[in-house]
Amino acid sequence: MTQPFYVTLSTSPFPVLQTPDPATGWVTYRELSGVVDVVGNILGSWASSGDGQIWVSMEAQQGGVPIGTPTPWKLVQLDNTPPDPVTVEITSGAGSCGDFTQGGPAIVGKYSAADNENLRSVSIGVEPSMGTNVVPVKTVGPPPKTLVAESGTWSLQTEPTTEPCGYVIIVTASDNTIVNSGYIGLYTQAFVGFCLRAA
Repeated sequence: MTQPFYVTLSTSPFPVLQTPDPATGWVTYRELSGVVDVVGNILGSWASSGDGQIWVSMEAQQGGVPIGTPTPWKLVQLDNTPPDPVTVEITSGAGSCGDFTQGGPAIVGKYSAADNENLRSVSIGVEPSMGTNVVPVKTVGPPPKTLVAESGTWSLQTEPTTEPCGYVIIVTASDNTIVNSGYIGLYTQAFVGFCLRAA
């Protein structure tokens, strides 16, 4: 390792800077002992870039003497590219950004999403909320969903009592990237608006 990183100890209100030895790459292991605890059990941290691959292994030493054997090498696929492109449009009635009437024919549209590695999920929502009985319905159409792409149609049926307002259909596509060791999914959103008028 060549770059410093912070770990937070339970005995300290502030993170402790861990600076690897620039000559060897070794870094101090902050083990659990008494009241000392590394928040999140962090052994090391590095910032990645690009979408290449990296081999990772870990070894330990104490006083310059190796402890045990190094771990087997693991190949890690980096993915710093969020899903792209992600699109959504309204294909019925007045089309994207058009006017529609409360309780009228369903508002229908198309969506698509693609990722360079692995498309995890695609969700469709509407804001502001129209209530629990009115939600977009996603139907996958040709071409079928693949590992890296999904496209299809969606529809939204409003009610005669749905509040007249400006609304936005939101498509959110996420991938399977582990982000900052804390959650899964780089994501990208696409938006299309419409106006719902009183009947």
